[in-house]
Amino acid sequence: MQITRLEIVPSYNNGFTFSWVVSGISGQSALMFVVQESAIGVASDATAWRDISPALPNAFAWTEERRKKFDTNPLFFRVRGVVDNVASYSPVIDAFGELNHKDYMLAAEIMRRKQCQSEGVSVRIFRKMDKGERCPRCVNKITGAVHDRQCPVCHGRGIVVGYLGPYGGCVKFSGTQQHIQYSGEAAGMDDVKNFSIEALGFPRLVYTDIVAECKSDRRYSVVSTVYPVEIRRIPIVQEVNVVELPTDFVIYSLGAPV
Repeated sequence: MQITRLEIVPSYNNGFTFSWVVSGISGQSALMFVVQESAIGVASDATAWRDISPALPNAFAWTEERRKKFDTNPLFFRVRGVVDNVASYSPVIDAFGELNHKDYMLAAEIMRRKQCQSEGVSVRIFRKMDKGERCPRCVNKITGAVHDRQCPVCHGRGIVVGYLGPYGGCVKFSGTQQHIQYSGEAAGMDDVKNFSIEALGFPRLVYTDIVAECKSDRRYSVVSTVYPVEIRRIPIVQEVNVVELPTDFVIYSLGAPV
């Protein structure tokens, strides 16, 4: 396994948000990660690093709740990953990642203003899995095709569980756009409710990720995402088109409402 990229951006809660990219893993691999911090950033000195996150199974992102003090003194971070009892490490990055200090503080201020200006809805975000153990219930062992999109084991993804998370977040919903679709000559129809939502840049939402309202447990599938505010190609704000899912979809069994 290789952790090929580590990215860090500010979070609204005054902590850091980390996300990383992994390659070279098989579909059967069980992954475990931890985020580490160092004051000197020497990769070869194991004693200089301390864990700042809990163990993160099969996760590819983590957000701190809060830092006691924002310190401009040098800090360095990396991610340690373990698969099949073999450890590997991400590249070492400093506290501002790909942003310089000025851009980092600008990103944090944009996030603060966006959060303060909107009456947001607390949500839980489930990120779709692209790798993992194949579902033994609904995946054809020869073709790899998924035969049951309402499978209770993989939630229609073809990979056991099917989603990572949940990750906490806060979004602002727009008005509803409702479309009525007719099937053939029959009078049967489907009501499709589309919404636009505005969210901060993390977690990045991509096609078929799931957004669940904490209070009502309504669930939405992501259709498309654009980034109206970016700094050095790092999304700070995202606008997301979602569709509300019927309550009899198996995705409602993923996680429990809080």
